[in-house]
Amino acid sequence: MSKRGATKFTVREDPNQIMAENEQVYERIRQRAYEISQRRGHVGREVEDWLAAESEIISVPPVELCEKEDAFLVTVPVAGVEPQDIEVLTTSDQVLIKAGSHRHEPESAVIHVCEFKAAPLFRCLKFPEAIDTKSLKIQSQNGLLTITAPKAAAASNRPDRASTSGARRAPRTKARRMAS
Repeated sequence: MSKRGATKFTVREDPNQIMAENEQVYERIRQRAYEISQRRGHVGREVEDWLAAESEIISVPPVELCEKEDAFLVTVPVAGVEPQDIEVLTTSDQVLIKAGSHRHEPESAVIHVCEFKAAPLFRCLKFPEAIDTKSLKIQSQNGLLTITAPKAAAASNRPDRASTSGARRAPRTKARRMAS
């Protein structure tokens, strides 16, 4: 069961839909990076052009992905974004978080300083293993979006998994991730 509140929560079982969203955004970034390089008139700054274009088109927030015994916990800062403006698309192996841009409150006020990005929030993240998309819990509170994604293996409680391995799989540590 998902905890929806005012958050718009959409489950996408087809990874092609998330891939299409990613491709659409990256095509806009590619086009803008090309325009920036053409305006400059010389080559050699492709990375700078890409980063400048990306920062104009989307806001890529930092993310924290934690693994617990039977679930993954994703935390993303969404300060200044209304919960109803957040959309979460997911498949069994990834999550895409999209949101409208920051709005000033109250709109009639004179803003002297605002360092929130005006670009729409866009972040795609792959899970280290499959999740149960039907059991996601999503909360938006105090400027943080928290997604609890139960592991598919934990949700199914398949006895054949335990009998073939002999022991439960240990969570991946940083050292194990770097070694693989």
